[in-house]
Amino acid sequence: MIDILEIDNFIKKDILFDEFLSHKCCWYNTLSVSNTDTPTMFFSHSLLERKEHTKENERVRSIYFEPLKKIWLNSCNKNNIKVKEILRMNLNLVNYRKEEYGDIHIDHEYDHVNSIIYLNDSKGDTILFDKSNKIIKRISPKKYKASFFNGSYSHSNGYPEPGKIRLVLVTTFKEKK
Repeated sequence: MIDILEIDNFIKKDILFDEFLSHKCCWYNTLSVSNTDTPTMFFSHSLLERKEHTKENERVRSIYFEPLKKIWLNSCNKNNIKVKEILRMNLNLVNYRKEEYGDIHIDHEYDHVNSIIYLNDSKGDTILFDKSNKIIKRISPKKYKASFFNGSYSHSNGYPEPGKIRLVLVTTFKEKK
């Protein structure tokens, strides 16, 4: 299984970036997935809903799912990343906050791999933690860079500078053995 992997220029072209920030793309104020007393708010555009949250035939939530799935799968294939099943796909947008990072969490309670494609240059590292919530890795965003990491790592996101955004495509998946 993938442990931690970073790939610069994972995707090669501007994938609808301007459209994501226009009136054509709806963003929803969302609470983080963790069970902490102070969940973090962020903006979300669900592309493919989690299996555990909905019926199979109602999982696709956006017109952007199919084109982004195709780009993501093609890039995975070119980089020899073997995908068995996509579990969830989501666009996340966060604004500046004074905290160093948001909620520490795990996306699914079963084996999976996390993929994050950074869709703009920004501050706001992806931060991976060990079992005692000690930081073990910081992954700096860079436009079109991808990070992949074992889903058993707790993780969080840092925040961009004031007046800026951090925009990412998050995909969780099961890896082919």
